[in-house]
Amino acid sequence: MKIDKIAILGAGSWGTALAWLWGKKGRRIYLWGNNADRVERMQRTRQNDDYIPGLQLPDSVDVTHELRDCTEASLIVFVTPSAALREIAMRLRAVIGDRDSLLLGCTKGIEHGTGMRMSQVLSEIFPGHELAVLSGPNLAAEVVRGLPTATVVGCRNPECAADLQDSLGSSRFRVYTSDDITSIELGGALKNIFAIAAGASDG
Repeated sequence: MKIDKIAILGAGSWGTALAWLWGKKGRRIYLWGNNADRVERMQRTRQNDDYIPGLQLPDSVDVTHELRDCTEASLIVFVTPSAALREIAMRLRAVIGDRDSLLLGCTKGIEHGTGMRMSQVLSEIFPGHELAVLSGPNLAAEVVRGLPTATVVGCRNPECAADLQDSLGSSRFRVYTSDDITSIELGGALKNIFAIAAGASDG
C-alpha cells in the first residue's frame, strides 16, 4: 500500500511529534487540531508552544481545523484524547464518504461506560476499514530530540503491518510488528496503573 498522505487527528504533544517525524521525509502531512485558536497560532508560527516549545514543523505539514482537509489521506492517525475519540471519529465519518483510508489508532485508553478498547470504537464507526494500532514506550520529547526509540504496530493483516513498518519507521524510530492488537492496547492503557503500583511497592 502506498502511503503518500497522512492525516493526524490530534495536535497535542504526540500528534505534533509524529507530524514532525513523518513530515521530515517530505511526505504530505495534515495535522488536525480541535482548538481553533491553537491551530491559528500553529499556522502562523509553525510551532506548537503549548506542548513542544521550539519545535519547528516542516513545510510538508499542513495544520488545519477542518476535518474535510483530512479526507484525502491514505492513512488517518488518531491521536485524540480517549474521551474524545468516539465524537471525533463520528465527525470524520460524516465527511469521509466512501474513502477507504487505512486507520491507525495511537490513542491509549479504555472507553468509559462501554469498556471498549480504542480500536473497537474505531471498528464500530468504520466497519469497512483496515485498522492498525501503534503503541510503545515512546515519549514525544525524546522523539523530537532524535533519541533512539522503538514502537510496535499491531495489525491482523501482516502485509498492512509490514507496509506501516516500512513507511513510518526510521533509523531513530524503530517499528516492530505484531498481530496481537488486544495486548498492545491493554499494555498502553494500563501502563500508568502498573507504574503506580510498582512505585508504591518500591516505596
